[in-house]
Amino acid sequence: MDITKNDKFYVVGIGASAGGLDPIQKVFDIIPRYSKAAFVVVQHLSPDFVSLMDELLRKHTDMKVSTAVDNELILANRVYLVPRKKFIKVEKNRFVITDKESKTLDMPIDVFFHSLGKSYKEKAIGIILSGSGTDGSRGIRTIIEKGGIAMAQDPYSAQFDGMPNAAIHTDLVDFMGTPSEIAQRLVKICMGNKSFVEPGDPLGKSGKLSLTDILSTIYTKRGMDFKFYKQGTLSRIIEKRIHILSLENINEYHNYLINDENETNILAKEFLIGVTKFFRNQEAFKAIENKVLPSLFQHSQGLNPIRIWVMACSTGEEAYSLSILLNEYKRKKKLDTKFKIFASDIDESAISKAQQGIYGDHLKADIPADLRERYFKKLDGKYEVVKEIRENIVFAVHNVLKDPPFINMDLIVSRNFLIYINTKPQKIVLDKFHYSLNTNGFLFLGSSESLQGKEEEFEVIDAKWRIFRCKKSLSKPVSELTLKEIDPIPLKSTGPYERIQEKPWLKSIDAKPDYNELLIKHYAPPACLMVNKDLDVLHVVGEVEEFLQFPTTPSDFNLNAMIEKNQLVVFKNGVKEALAKNKSYAVKGFPFQRKGKNSKINVKFTPKWVELKQSKMVLIEFLSRDNASRKEVEAFFSKEDHTKEQIKILELELLEAKQKLKINHEKYELTNEELQAANEELMSSNEEMQSTNEELQSVNVELYTVNAELNAKIKELRELNNDINNLLSSTDIGTIFLDNDLKIRKFTPAVKYQFNIVNSDLGRPIYHFSSYFGFKDFKQQIFEVMSSLKSTQVKIKNESGRAYLMKINPFITSEQEVMGVVISFVDIDELSKKQGALEESEDH
Repeated sequence: MDITKNDKFYVVGIGASAGGLDPIQKVFDIIPRYSKAAFVVVQHLSPDFVSLMDELLRKHTDMKVSTAVDNELILANRVYLVPRKKFIKVEKNRFVITDKESKTLDMPIDVFFHSLGKSYKEKAIGIILSGSGTDGSRGIRTIIEKGGIAMAQDPYSAQFDGMPNAAIHTDLVDFMGTPSEIAQRLVKICMGNKSFVEPGDPLGKSGKLSLTDILSTIYTKRGMDFKFYKQGTLSRIIEKRIHILSLENINEYHNYLINDENETNILAKEFLIGVTKFFRNQEAFKAIENKVLPSLFQHSQGLNPIRIWVMACSTGEEAYSLSILLNEYKRKKKLDTKFKIFASDIDESAISKAQQGIYGDHLKADIPADLRERYFKKLDGKYEVVKEIRENIVFAVHNVLKDPPFINMDLIVSRNFLIYINTKPQKIVLDKFHYSLNTNGFLFLGSSESLQGKEEEFEVIDAKWRIFRCKKSLSKPVSELTLKEIDPIPLKSTGPYERIQEKPWLKSIDAKPDYNELLIKHYAPPACLMVNKDLDVLHVVGEVEEFLQFPTTPSDFNLNAMIEKNQLVVFKNGVKEALAKNKSYAVKGFPFQRKGKNSKINVKFTPKWVELKQSKMVLIEFLSRDNASRKEVEAFFSKEDHTKEQIKILELELLEAKQKLKINHEKYELTNEELQAANEELMSSNEEMQSTNEELQSVNVELYTVNAELNAKIKELRELNNDINNLLSSTDIGTIFLDNDLKIRKFTPAVKYQFNIVNSDLGRPIYHFSSYFGFKDFKQQIFEVMSSLKSTQVKIKNESGRAYLMKINPFITSEQEVMGVVISFVDIDELSKKQGALEESEDH
């Protein structure tokens, strides 16, 4: 099997917008006439302006330039342009031209790139040049996913860097450079189209370098094992990298791979084919919303969190899409059910980006405006997923082929991973999915993937979008296959690869006030502690465990959890008294019970001001402890006074809580109404501004493209005008140009023998000047020529008797309109002399 053997030529799509004319011309200045590729130039064109691109581009290429026609066969060594007011696609090696839909966002480059990737696969090349907006950034995903090549202009060399930046932010661009560098690389790729492995020797068993060596290098340097992936897919990717790097053969590429750490990362990333986007296949997500979510939320009933596993999550777009989908469902149905999404991938760099939750401007075309406003924050031209969505997802580096699966899942999403691995590993993965799913859990596969013999274990929910329900969960995986048994390529690594685990993130700890300094200033007994008004324990000194029961977690360090309920009332009352009266409050002979021991203690409550906290705290001191009988303790807590005190404190706390609740409720209600009104106004204004902005941006791009073409045409006309002026100034024939009103437009210096005219006379009628030849019907003769549209010539003599042949020619446009006349005077005597000299020269 060849790494790729395809005699089809490359089809190169070049997308450009504002500022794109110059880089397009620079690209075609370098590409030769016989490049073995077809080129399709897609621009943002004004619907009201006839493009001059074909005329301008012909000066920069020897290839035939033409506007594409519907159903036209695509040929190599040709340049095709997009018709005005049309979308262009390719299908079965022919163009498909469709009308633009006025209601849709104008993304002609994306439309073409999508069809280019699907039709030409590894023979598709997409190039993004200067332009504003994000057009093309979605189309290159399809090109890359199908095995093609994506290039982008270096933003620093682009007049408008919006489109190149949007493409680069997808992390899918294979090559970035100036227009000239792109053209040079393009020529090497297109003209170096050849296969590097002989058909009968796909793995190099005859002694040549094999695919195994490359996979072993990736395994040794990155610890990523691709031996269970389909060899045809891996081979095509290797071939693509060889072409992009302009290398001669596979041996040269392997040496390059060993010595270049970055290429190792690029190749591993290419093998993973991490093409993803938000809400990929929106109809599929609609099917999940309608056919899966109701069952998940009904089964959970708000008691247990819904558990979802997104396998091969890449940079996280699919996991975040699901989180948004579930959050929207909860919001619309007013549910309070919790959910947790476990998103895993083998690529550590992809997981790191997913954890950040920051994406480029290209996501605007994937996510509706209302969802962007609700679930994303805009930061310096990028979008960050809000905390509400991120906190529901756990990202982890995980190899589904080797690592244990996540368990007790209600939904597993694995789209377009199984198609890249061999059949037997597919069965192992599906077996793990079956084990991971709860009974009645759902499995969501890619549209080209199947259950591989497990059809009886699952119920089909949606055949088109490959959604299945697990009939019964497994107690353990039942697959009889192991990865070792089906190992197709034993790697040559000399030892096991030890992955270096990243250290867990350390939570930052807020600076704490120096309570010790406060205690030093105050005489501190052997046991004391500092609390706030809510009884949170902030600092402890001495052996307070004799009085307090310490909890297992720091979050429970509160006297409510550390002292028995019947004893707590004394501490609550003491803290309140100390803070209310701002002076020390003591309780003497307080019966106390702890660990079966009965005693009497003296407790002192002292208010303290903490500068760092900017609030008052209470120092609780355990001053002394005397033995007491059990009866004394029980009698104290059974006293009517103690009960009344306890009720009094509880009533006060309840009253305070009610008052706070009422005040907060009123504040929140008022704030909520104001925010809701403001939010509605902002959303309405935002929608209007966004719609207007998109329209203005589209118009601006079209106008800029038109302006660039007109400037190029003006430059051409200026050069042409200079040529004509040079010709007029150097000729010996007297010539004068008149407009429809017989006003002088141009004249040659030789006309001085017929008229006394100087440069300042431009714009004046010719009949204002007296001639040197006394032709009486001169004006009338001119008007007759203009009306008849026929030239005429008359012999005349000037005052000195010199004979001239006067020719009057009407200047007629292609629409048969008269724009003026051209009058020339030929010196007959001079002409005769020159003819005689020419005849004499020929005789000699």
